[in-house]
Amino acid sequence: MRNLGVLKAMTLMIGLTVLSGCATIKIGPNYDEPLKQQVIESKPGATGKVLLINIQGVISDQQHEGFFGASPSLLDRVMMQLKLAEKNKSIKTVLLKINSPGGGVTTSDILYHELMAFKKRTGKKIYVQMMDVTASGGYYISMAADHIQAHPTTVTGSVGVITILPEIVDLTKKIGVEVKTYKTGPMKDTGSPFRKFTPADDAEMQSMVDQMA
Repeated sequence: MRNLGVLKAMTLMIGLTVLSGCATIKIGPNYDEPLKQQVIESKPGATGKVLLINIQGVISDQQHEGFFGASPSLLDRVMMQLKLAEKNKSIKTVLLKINSPGGGVTTSDILYHELMAFKKRTGKKIYVQMMDVTASGGYYISMAADHIQAHPTTVTGSVGVITILPEIVDLTKKIGVEVKTYKTGPMKDTGSPFRKFTPADDAEMQSMVDQMA
């Protein structure tokens, strides 16, 4: 099944290469190094390029700390590559290869609007290939594409916002723990696991989640 997925991914990239007369490239950024270009697939005499951007894992604005130092967050990396694609006239199309369960609401929203703004400024097309999982925020940013390809085994959908809060009041009473709260407003401790949720708490939390969706 994995080999079939790889084959379909290569088919899409090659198809874009042939249709646009472009070479498919990938750019790997690092905070302390310039962007590097790697040719993945090329057609003889091709002058244009398709930029391949991998969106893997949780969509986040957190930078990655490694043994050799920090590397850009997923948000920074995608935006860096979009800026390069905007300046580089030989890049005709952007292909997003997405394998993500989603992530932060704000980061996903920023990515979606950055992709839409990129298309508006440049007139360049965006294609999306959904891999194993493209859900929630991954699905959301896919909506900025001009064309989406999903595999038969791709898990996608699940658009929305969720907040899960524990309530352990009965447990604390059972083990003899008492928590005192001092607050400046009636809703300041909404979501605290150390007191029973009131109808007002439920309404406030649901309102916040609805606004983020």
